[in-house]
Amino acid sequence: MIRRCSDAGLSEPEFADSSGFKTTIWRAKPPEQIKVQPEFLPRDLKSQVLNLLADGPLSRSELSKQLGHKKASGQLYNVVRDLLDDQMIEYTLPDKPRSPRQKYRLTDKGRTEFANLKSEDAV
Repeated sequence: MIRRCSDAGLSEPEFADSSGFKTTIWRAKPPEQIKVQPEFLPRDLKSQVLNLLADGPLSRSELSKQLGHKKASGQLYNVVRDLLDDQMIEYTLPDKPRSPRQKYRLTDKGRTEFANLKSEDAV
């Protein structure tokens, strides 16, 4: 048993004899938690969306595909909503916000923010 624990990379088991035999086998230490990669943080997703929209209007599903996702995530939905609320992007069909042909484009404020983000990256 000691050899098997050692072979598995575990600490040596403990044996105790007190009113019955007891064996303690230590588990392996859990692997380090996976850290969230910076490219998945909301602020960076915001800049990625602004970057994509700088080339022209895109729908939410087009944004999602260009970001490498299979479908629009809740995080993308929240970022788009925040950008709309901050008036950095706008609907291409403002009278029909739920239209299947709805796309988003940068506003003047969004273009300014994009230029600022771009200049920060250059530094």
